[in-house]
Amino acid sequence: MKDKELEFTDGKNRSSESKASKSIYDSKDLESLLDMGKMNPYGTIDKETFAEKVEKMGIEQMRNLAIRVGVTPTNRQNQMRKRLLDNFDSYVSRHRAVKSAPKPSVDPSSEEYKNIEHLLKFD
Repeated sequence: MKDKELEFTDGKNRSSESKASKSIYDSKDLESLLDMGKMNPYGTIDKETFAEKVEKMGIEQMRNLAIRVGVTPTNRQNQMRKRLLDNFDSYVSRHRAVKSAPKPSVDPSSEEYKNIEHLLKFD
């Protein structure tokens, strides 16, 4: 029987997900635990999550969000989406919010990673 890596805090098996979706999913979990919707008007500090959210919105929902965050609303959906995304970037940089956890520059399953890990051991 093969051991599977599980997230014991919630019991969800995420080993079959891709690395990209896994990191996004993890940030969504963290934001839901922190109740990010109450902490900032965008409901997230992750650009990918916000872009996905805006992509699913209708023009009226975007208009309401634009008014709430101080963006001048427009009737053009693409222009409104761009304004919201630009304003989101500005908000995150003004509040010095961390957008996401840093991603390792070396793949943990590579030989290079094992060599680096060996060098850093102090045993």
